Amino acid sequence: MPSRSSESARDCRKRKALRIQYLAESVRLRELTVLKMRQDVERLLEVCHEIDNGEFPQNAVAELGIPYE
Repeated sequence: MPSRSSESARDCRKRKALRIQYLAESVRLRELTVLKMRQDVERLLEVCHEIDNGEFPQNAVAELGIPYE
């Protein structure tokens, strides 16, 4: 029969491993979000350049969810 302290230490290691796993997944999801946001910014910059050049990229504006009339 394991002692209380060794059982407690084992439980602590399990909780620590689960916490690390949770944090790693959280970081991965945030990195994906940042990547998507960077892509959105790049696309918005492209649309802005097209507008600056006198073009109106309706498909890009609609794709980005920007309301226009």
